[in-house]
Amino acid sequence: MNIARTTLTAIVTLLLLSTAQAARADYYDHLDELALDVQLQARQLTQEFGEHYAHTRDIGHLMSDAASLNAQAARLHMMAHLRLAPYQLEAQVDAIDELVHHLERLLSHIESGARFGGFHGHVHGDTRHVQAQMDRLESDVHHLRSDIKALTPPPVYRRHDRFGRFYDGYHGHRH
Repeated sequence: MNIARTTLTAIVTLLLLSTAQAARADYYDHLDELALDVQLQARQLTQEFGEHYAHTRDIGHLMSDAASLNAQAARLHMMAHLRLAPYQLEAQVDAIDELVHHLERLLSHIESGARFGGFHGHVHGDTRHVQAQMDRLESDVHHLRSDIKALTPPPVYRRHDRFGRFYDGYHGHRH
């Protein structure tokens, strides 16, 4: 009876572990797809920047930041594809998010300066779709961040008692 119970427990444990691994693999596949979307969006935005903002004073700055965004998005995609640790992915997503927000401010500055013409240069055509693409990119980056946070286990808080022994934050076990 004990052997049967032990065998059954071992089988159930293995099934649960393999199911958890499969779910984690599916989650990384989802992150990989999102990272690829971010990479493709960054590439498309670079083309749009060159097309619409070529005759503005800040085109060099804009294209330099767009190239940086492309490189960081490609790196994120590679990292997600290799299934690196969540903290590494999160750091890369944070860097991309910071750059996306910088680009939004830069585009706002360029657009407002171009309205007055003269020294600031001019923008070619309607650029509302560029702003819509930036919004989609920002949304996907935030989606990635929240999905990566879901992969990160909660922190374990350790404290020690009056004798210097450690307790973990979940069960109060001594170490």
